[in-house]
Amino acid sequence: MDHSLGGVGNVPRHVGAKAHAPVIDLSLWFEGSNSERQHTVAEVGAAVSCGFLQVIGHGISQRVRAQALEAMSDFFSRNEEMKQRCVPEDGTYRGWTKRKSEGFAATLQQLTPADLVEGFVVGAEDREEANDGDPAFARNVWPDEPFRRALWTYYQQARALSEQLCHIFALALGIEANSFAQRIDHANVTMRANYYDRRVEDGELREAQMALGAHSDYGIVTVLLADPGPGLQVLNEHGTWCDLQPADDALIINVGDAMALLTNDLWPSTIHRVIPAQDLSSPPRRSIALFQDGNPDAVISCLPSCISQDRPARYQPTTLGAHVAAKVESSRTQVLARTQQTTAGRLA
Repeated sequence: MDHSLGGVGNVPRHVGAKAHAPVIDLSLWFEGSNSERQHTVAEVGAAVSCGFLQVIGHGISQRVRAQALEAMSDFFSRNEEMKQRCVPEDGTYRGWTKRKSEGFAATLQQLTPADLVEGFVVGAEDREEANDGDPAFARNVWPDEPFRRALWTYYQQARALSEQLCHIFALALGIEANSFAQRIDHANVTMRANYYDRRVEDGELREAQMALGAHSDYGIVTVLLADPGPGLQVLNEHGTWCDLQPADDALIINVGDAMALLTNDLWPSTIHRVIPAQDLSSPPRRSIALFQDGNPDAVISCLPSCISQDRPARYQPTTLGAHVAAKVESSRTQVLARTQQTTAGRLA
């Protein structure tokens, strides 16, 4: 099989290989002894250096997760006129994103047909930095109160989890425990609900047509709630696309570009995509991704502990805000990203 991002032909079937994504119980971090907490730190550090991991015992109840998914199903089932009311007039990255209006592979400097995903984006509104004119803190656009309540309840809990993960990351890297806390105290934290369905009008799809194009996430860490079932694929170190399905009660965790820049690729940003359903009878697939992108003004440069004579710094310093903004613009305009790339030769 051609493992490149481009190409033509039929949409590739699942390759059969399964992604390596260890399931880690975080309840030992929240409630365990000091030695159990240290063991959890070591487990997370070993897993994240390989890409994706999954966490259970994360503290977000099944009820909260189910209500968020049900609310997004209700929204995406509405007609286009109703959804159009949730498109911000100022063009900020909030509210409804129309199907085939984005191409995420452009963020990896790849041109493909527009993605089949339909989305809804929200961001920080609970802190004083929100809504101050900075696009990172643009105003949210809500269709109704039940939708807002369900999505926002999940957002707050997933955001709190991302902050706990940042604490664990600092300990796993052997740096000051508050190192990441200083980078996320006025963070740009966005959350995107993704809805994937296969439609008659799509016709026969080419190999390059994706539900969500190949990309790496842009910030520090991503917390993903996803329906069980096929779709999500991860590019491993051998250039093979591998299937990743969530374990029972688990959230999927991966690190983004900022972590690759900070750790000098010791913790590489993970490249992933969502392939379209193979037939029209497949049920829609839902996911909700929370992106802990850190403070927009935080400078990201290689940590001193991740640089050596044999491993000099691979990246130039930048800010989280500049990197994230450029990647978001690239996905929406499908203009190839002019940002530092953290693919490290993994793309065919």
